Amino acid sequence: MPGLFCLTVSVSFGAASTQWPIPPPPTVTILRATTAPLPRGVDARPPVMQSSASTAPLARAATPPAKFAGDLPAPASSPTPTLLPRPAPIPTATPIPQQPFRFIYTPPLSVEEAASLIRATVDILSMKDPATLVARCQKACEIMDAVSAYLNVLDRRHSSLASYQWHLVDSEKVDGPGVDRDIFLARPVIHNVSAISFAASFGDVLIHSVEVQDANGQTTTFTLKRLVEEKYPHEQICYLFFPTAVRSVAIQYEAKTRTTRTPRLAVFAGIALEEEYLKQALWYLRYARREAIQAALLSPNTDAHLHAACQNLRLAAQRLIRFRINAR
Repeated sequence: MPGLFCLTVSVSFGAASTQWPIPPPPTVTILRATTAPLPRGVDARPPVMQSSASTAPLARAATPPAKFAGDLPAPASSPTPTLLPRPAPIPTATPIPQQPFRFIYTPPLSVEEAASLIRATVDILSMKDPATLVARCQKACEIMDAVSAYLNVLDRRHSSLASYQWHLVDSEKVDGPGVDRDIFLARPVIHNVSAISFAASFGDVLIHSVEVQDANGQTTTFTLKRLVEEKYPHEQICYLFFPTAVRSVAIQYEAKTRTTRTPRLAVFAGIALEEEYLKQALWYLRYARREAIQAALLSPNTDAHLHAACQNLRLAAQRLIRFRINAR
């Protein structure tokens, strides 16, 4: 801004006139605007103006020229706050507890359905879920019971007795008033035996148990409590699951009716001309069920029992397929 000047004029009243003392001129304060414009965002206070009536000017520090925002010193950095972990959200609903193993099925009505259920049982026992092991073993046993019941009915309906050839093993007297035990020896060993039948003479005979021993010394036991009537030979039959070379048959029995003569019992070995696939499938199912029950006990050999159960189930399914092919 332009400067402000106050001029003092001397007044003369002639040359000879007396000159009056001239007072000192007043102090003039010159105000100038700064040449640098104020930047945006910088809060600059206006300069303090000194009054002309003051006899002593106020001392103040010179105001430095304003700086741009980019030239201002950076503010002191504050410590970065530590982020605390976010608290876990509170569930808004009650979690659903683990449900027990479930498998819905219907009892089989055909060979194909029975084979499908056997394969499904293998899948159930092969699952890698230790939490549901006991429930899965129980369900597997339930399915095997349903399949076995159907195969028993199917085996009775498709009897293969017409294809059997009966060979006499031996005959013995039923001695004593109580239970007698005799061993019927086959001379020689009879091979490919699939069934044992009986015929009574001179009275009826009640059979309590039968033990069939093969050529290797292995024994198959039947608990019967069946009555062999004199008039109906080959009616009570003990079926073997696989063709066996029979060496001997041990029987516990007693005379049910007595006549003037002592009753006798004859034992016969039957050779089937047809393969007993259904009986073999039932045998594999029975052993698979036994292994599944052992696996449910959670013993150290659980994996071995599960493997044996699955292997027997696969063999049972193979026998069913062979039966279906031969029945066509």
